[in-house]
Parts: sequence; C-alpha cells; structure tokens
Amino acid sequence: MLARAADLVRSRAQDQGIELSIDAAPGLPAIEVDTHVFDHALRNLLDNAVTYTPRGGRIALRAEAAGDSVVLTVADNGPGIPPEYLPHVFERFFRVPGQSLGTGTGLGLAIVREIALAHGGDVTCHSTPGEGTRFEITLPAAGPAAQPGVKLNAPQRGSATASSARGSAREQ
Repeated sequence: MLARAADLVRSRAQDQGIELSIDAAPGLPAIEVDTHVFDHALRNLLDNAVTYTPRGGRIALRAEAAGDSVVLTVADNGPGIPPEYLPHVFERFFRVPGQSLGTGTGLGLAIVREIALAHGGDVTCHSTPGEGTRFEITLPAAGPAAQPGVKLNAPQRGSATASSARGSAREQ
C-alpha cells in the first residue's frame, strides 16, 4: 500500500529533485481498509508534501506499530505550518494564509480526515515552521477474524482480497 501511494507522486517528486523514502517496520499488524479510498487519502497527503517541499528536499512515508494500532506517517522538510493554523488544517476549504501554492481548494486534508475516521482511525498534524510537517494516520489493527490480504510493506501493486461489497481489504 505504501509503495502504491508513493508511485502516484514519484515522478513529480523526482522532477523537483525531492527524495521520497518508504520505511515500513517488519511484522506490522494487519489493517482493514478500502484500498481505493485509502489510496486517495495517502495521495492527498503526498501531493501536499510534494507541493510544499522545496527542490532537493525530503519526504518520508513510514508505517509502524503502536500498541493495537498502525501509524502511517507522511513527513516533509518543507516550510512548516505556523502553530496558530494547526487547529484548522483539517477544516473544509482551509488554506494557510500566505503559504497556499497551486490551485487547490482546501478540501484535501478534510477528505483525509474523513477517510481516516471512516476506517475507525484518526489523523493528526505536527509542524514546526522552518523545519517541516508530519501527518500521522492512526488505524486500528485488524482483529483475528479478518481475512488475509496483501501486506502493508509488500512490494507495490499487491492484490487485496475483498472482505465486503465495498471493496475493503485486509492489509498487513
């Protein structure tokens, strides 16, 4: 899942001289996600990271276990977000004054939040002006009754087994 998401922005990142790394801890617990929908959330975070990371910068996509959860992180070394705006970044149509680049509508992070919540998780933003921004999506680990599927840290383009009509899959 991580490699698939990174592939969606890799050429844009390379064109801007941005290093894109993926680090998934071994032995991660499985998570249940609608892969098509969840790819959209990761793409929104990665698109923002590429947009705001300066030429020659770095973006890290990570996955690690945290208790009964899995934390997916997108971190960059862009300009960061001033602290007074952090409480608003997940609001619809919000754009950081004076920092908004491109033609976005201010809906991307609101969509990420809704997708995380719909999967029983949450998303947070940590940022330091001049150092960068880190978004963390925390998702519950799948229970033992979940069907096997692709691994979270598997090579790109893994196939997922359907576990409901809406196309959710168990990712490990």
